[in-house]
Amino acid sequence: MFLNFNDVAVPTANYIEPGQYRTKVSKVELTDVANKQGGSKKVLKVTFTTKDDKSYTENFYLQGETDQKTKSALGRLQYFYNAVFGKTISESFKSFDEIKDYFEAKFMGKSKPDVLLIVGGEKQENGTVYARLGFTRFIYEGNEKDFVEEVFEKDSAKYKEVVSVKKSTAAGIGMASTSAPALNATTGAAVSAPWE
Repeated sequence: MFLNFNDVAVPTANYIEPGQYRTKVSKVELTDVANKQGGSKKVLKVTFTTKDDKSYTENFYLQGETDQKTKSALGRLQYFYNAVFGKTISESFKSFDEIKDYFEAKFMGKSKPDVLLIVGGEKQENGTVYARLGFTRFIYEGNEKDFVEEVFEKDSAKYKEVVSVKKSTAAGIGMASTSAPALNATTGAAVSAPWE
């Protein structure tokens, strides 16, 4: 067998950097992720794609190690839905598959709403920044006509507000993240997270 490189294109970087993007949900899937106790947790993976085909996938955990962590995990999905549609989810679901089907229908159905996404990130010790969404406040909630799609400049206040720096713990064992404040969608100013 021979490998023919004549029809192979050079790949381009198709990732989202910290900034604000007009996206559509392009994929919703349900997966299992291993947990620290040796079991697994259900995760709803939602992929957001821009008009120029840059994409970002966020993990929304549907289960926690405790009932409280499960409520917290489901709270992120409630925030996401409410920020896009202006109402909360009031349905009850009998399975994780039903939750996946619900989000798939709402975000990938006929209307396929725009999702005005605010992407932050976490800067590693080597300087690499990995995109991530905040716990909440990752949807632009200001007036849509005022929304400006942009990649945040690395020295800008907006960038510094949504990108946290991963730091070593005091003991030097393991890693801990600092929490970057969320942005107020109207003013762009930092907003304290609800758990602070």
